[in-house]
Amino acid sequence: MFTSLRAKLIAVLLLVCTSMMVMFVMILRTSHETYHQELRQEINRRLAGNLANENEALASSIDGTNGAQTALARFARINPDIVVHLLDREGRILASSSPADNLKLRQVSVAPLERFIAGKDKFPILGDDPLDPARKKVFSAAAVPTTGSRAGYVYVVLRDEDHEGAAESLRASYALQQGIWLIVCWSALALLAALLLVKFITRPLQQLTDAVERFQGESFSDESKLPAALP
Repeated sequence: MFTSLRAKLIAVLLLVCTSMMVMFVMILRTSHETYHQELRQEINRRLAGNLANENEALASSIDGTNGAQTALARFARINPDIVVHLLDREGRILASSSPADNLKLRQVSVAPLERFIAGKDKFPILGDDPLDPARKKVFSAAAVPTTGSRAGYVYVVLRDEDHEGAAESLRASYALQQGIWLIVCWSALALLAALLLVKFITRPLQQLTDAVERFQGESFSDESKLPAALP
């Protein structure tokens, strides 16, 4: 019985420590990714605004004339890690630095863009990716200055750099690796301390069990030595 109790306590401790370790590693990875998203979005906060202010072709495209496609293609050549879209006020794509055949969405939600432009929400703010509808991406956005009656947005999607193996780089991140090893070491130390505590707590019970077993054995031996009862 006692051995079974100790085994159960050890099993419970192993389960708890393993679960906590997995949970902490997942939290660390998520916070690490969120930190990088926030950092990239903060660094590129003014990117869309700069593009909108420096290119009259974008404003003229909102007003119904051509010229934006050439400007957007030039942006893509200069910085292949961004995809620039010109949107109308409802989020419909008027022009894009990506070929039209690659676009899986023709319209994106403008709610995240409005939150970004308002500047009141904490980063990261994720928006639709016309090239990959299944995933949300960090972005930069700005209203297009125009003299016409229509309004629109410059929507710059910051790519995940999958073509350069960013996911692998994230897994190989020095900070992330060190954090995971730190969690593993602390979990191992906590488990060792818990096992020693279990041994310390259960030692008196083990001694009591051994004493009872010896007493029962000695009592049985003494009874076997008694003389047989007289008829």
